[in-house]
Amino acid sequence: MAVYSLMDEEMKKTEYLAMQKIVKKHAAGWDPESVYANIAVEMKDRQYTDTQGGTVDPYAPRLENRASLEDIADEADPEGDAARPFIDLVNASVEKDADGLIVRMRLADLSQPLTFNQPGVRDNTMEYRWAAMFDMNGDGRDEYSAEWVWFKDPEGKKIGGGIVDNAQMSVWKMTGDGAEKADAHLRGEQKGNELILEVLPCDFVSSIGPKTRVHFKTFYSDGKTEEEDLMPD
Repeated sequence: MAVYSLMDEEMKKTEYLAMQKIVKKHAAGWDPESVYANIAVEMKDRQYTDTQGGTVDPYAPRLENRASLEDIADEADPEGDAARPFIDLVNASVEKDADGLIVRMRLADLSQPLTFNQPGVRDNTMEYRWAAMFDMNGDGRDEYSAEWVWFKDPEGKKIGGGIVDNAQMSVWKMTGDGAEKADAHLRGEQKGNELILEVLPCDFVSSIGPKTRVHFKTFYSDGKTEEEDLMPD
């Protein structure tokens, strides 16, 4: 999925050309499974020179030279008020500028691999979530969320690993009977115990205004119990 995230309107020309060369090389002996696996590996390890002469990691949020970031939210929470350290929010923030939105969530401990597609979890139900919730008009109702989320894959095997490599980055728009994916492009990374999510300019980002209020929530289910942490409580 990370390879496909490059193929959007803000993709740099050098990245596009690099991907073309990799596709041509691996497609010479066409094997769909191995071709896409090799493309993902090679693209992930590359860095590119952007139009300003700097290097760009196409998957990581762009945090440099963003002095004009405006604080939208900045919250702190006591460590230890959630049973599991990987959902225990310690602090979180949201910042915005002309280049998009930056969401940061620091957890008590993200050093251990997590288990996805646990046998006890029902198919297609939520297993993990790390989310920033946006009340756009300050009326007490959330209209959007920006998050990492994982739903039990009915065809997937139990796997272990990290959040960024397994959970899905997405922006959701709340509807009367649930939520639907919003049109947004995202980048994300984990730095120690901190998750960083960048949402590139889109209708959701441009709709954030002075009345917007943000809160944060995490969730975990093993099929037997459900646990969450909220910030502010």
